[in-house]
Amino acid sequence: MAQHSHDSSISPTDSQKSISTEQFHAAESFFNQALEQLDIGNLDAALEYLNKTISLNPYHEYVYLNRGELHHKLKQYPQAIADYTLAIQSNPNFSYIYVQRGKVRDALGDYQDAIADYSKAIQLYPEDGIGYSNRGAVYYKLGQIASAISDFNQAIRFNSGRADAYFRRADFRQKIGNYQGAVLDYQVASQLYSEQGKMAESENMIKLLQKYSSS
Repeated sequence: MAQHSHDSSISPTDSQKSISTEQFHAAESFFNQALEQLDIGNLDAALEYLNKTISLNPYHEYVYLNRGELHHKLKQYPQAIADYTLAIQSNPNFSYIYVQRGKVRDALGDYQDAIADYSKAIQLYPEDGIGYSNRGAVYYKLGQIASAISDFNQAIRFNSGRADAYFRRADFRQKIGNYQGAVLDYQVASQLYSEQGKMAESENMIKLLQKYSSS
């Protein structure tokens, strides 16, 4: 979930000026309660508070984003796409929302629209690298190998800390028989996952590293 710190003392944006001050702050209170429920995994209560927030403040992209991620987690994909789209309408320059909607479209097999979302995320914020990494994975599924490896390389060039990009490039390399290149990428991915506290992912990289080191 998008656990953004949220300051209930902020003022309404221009699009929210039609909302009374009392209504605005009541919505913020509901939203912060929703975030608290998300933190403890109480999804039903979180959804109730998010809906209450929207009923008071329909211009709140973070509410739509968090509700979209909640639907996404529950594999309620059409609802997730609808919420991400509303979040984009509230803030069309927020690259992370395009990435999240791209993930849902990818899960649904809507690969061309997923590519479009990842491309927009790249346009807005290439330095993150996630747009390149995710788009590369879609290209790989479509058999567009040159585009896939180019995107994995770009993801690493823009953000050398993206463990997922090394993992995906390693997976690609071992499938085409480049075991030496795969081993190098698995090594980096394992180290990065470990540094990020993702020990299960790091251990998985070590297993793959051991498997292909002998190939």
